[in-house]
Amino acid sequence: MASIETRTGKRGTSYRVVWWTGQKPNRYKKSANFPTRKAAEDYAKLIEHAGGDQAAADQAVLSQSSAAPHLSEVAEAHISRLIDVSDFTIGQYRRSARLHLSRLDMPVDQITDDDIARWVSWMSKEARDGKGYSPKTIKNAHGLLHSVLAFAVKRGHRSDNPAAETRLPSADQHDERDKFLTREEFAALLPHVSERYRPHAVFLWGTGARASELLALTPEDFTVVDGVTFVSITKSVKMNESGTGTTIGPPKTRRSRRRIDVDDDTMTWVWPLVRAAGHGQPVFPLMQPRTSSTLWKAMWKPAMDRARAAGFTKRPKVHSLRHSHASHLLAAGMPMHEVSRRLGHASLSITDDVYAHIVPSRQASASLAMAGAVPALASSTAEIA
Repeated sequence: MASIETRTGKRGTSYRVVWWTGQKPNRYKKSANFPTRKAAEDYAKLIEHAGGDQAAADQAVLSQSSAAPHLSEVAEAHISRLIDVSDFTIGQYRRSARLHLSRLDMPVDQITDDDIARWVSWMSKEARDGKGYSPKTIKNAHGLLHSVLAFAVKRGHRSDNPAAETRLPSADQHDERDKFLTREEFAALLPHVSERYRPHAVFLWGTGARASELLALTPEDFTVVDGVTFVSITKSVKMNESGTGTTIGPPKTRRSRRRIDVDDDTMTWVWPLVRAAGHGQPVFPLMQPRTSSTLWKAMWKPAMDRARAAGFTKRPKVHSLRHSHASHLLAAGMPMHEVSRRLGHASLSITDDVYAHIVPSRQASASLAMAGAVPALASSTAEIA
């Protein structure tokens, strides 16, 4: 509870707002002076509303004096102008703005890099009743925040983007470990996948396709040219904005439209499904709704439960099959830009960010460059002696 003290001196009357902050035994008194009682009363209300947090109260004062729109308004304006994403993705962006960015909902010209640093800390440790969010969720939410603030800069609401150099939590060590499977690990895992869904798992492993792309494939997407099988990826399954149903739409990005070759071993598993599917019908059967989440529930979770019961130690996701495919191609020496095109990444930088650390050729070139640069141990010992 804040109180107001009246102070009279040579310079006239002033008013001091006094309040306590913190918890015992670290509770202490704070105060702020104002020239009028009205200003003091207004500030006292802000302090009480902020629970004694002076920084929050001062931010509220700045917010009241700013003519810039709030972050939520700018976020909606930005999201509503996105024309190259699905309705479901638009819905996900709006949900993230409500769920994750509401803590920063103040005039956009008042948001500082310190505010964003505190927001990241809150997302990591305090959100979700103290459970916090995963590094990936924080990264995705921060990406949305960055784009919204960039839109604010473009619209002249502020001159810089305070989210440009935010330090984000790194991925958990186990997440990185579980992202990639060796050939031996996939061979050990595959028998635990039910027979109905083994072709699905083999195709994802052998092509690096996204699950949403696999679920949209029809027989017409498979062709054979000079004995080589090609699959055309021009569409994907998407949830509608309400999340109640699915639609077939364009793939994730413009570069996701691609044609890739598929090895014969993979197609041995897939050709029976292609031949069994009717014209224009899905090649890979799945219960409704035909989504990545349903595929995880039907194919992957039961397989992982059985595999772990049998001693399998990793916890890969369905998307790990895509990561593993890319890692094997890079390890075999396929150039990064070719892998990027095969995966349908929007840019080469995305591929490089995810997979650069697993390219053995880069490490080999470094060792070759250092060859002969370090004196031999025998000669060095002789000189010392």
